[in-house]
Amino acid sequence: MEALTTNSKVEVSKEYIGANLQASVVEADGSISIPLFFSDWNIELGGEVNVVSAGAKAEIDIKKKKISLGLSFVVGLGLSIGLSK
Repeated sequence: MEALTTNSKVEVSKEYIGANLQASVVEADGSISIPLFFSDWNIELGGEVNVVSAGAKAEIDIKKKKISLGLSFVVGLGLSIGLSK
């Protein structure tokens, strides 16, 4: 859990495409790793909650194999999904 956070990033490169502009008074996040049967890969599911916040994000991180979407206005939610070994 974090308090009084601001995030800003806009980038287009070979490894990352996205924008993240957000400010919040309280932010909490977490993730879970689920192994895929018969492989070395895991699905990474993440989520975040923002309180007293405003902002939005949409990110595709090719290097981390992760997609993130989020929207907040007073209370916000964010979701991410990715792959890891």
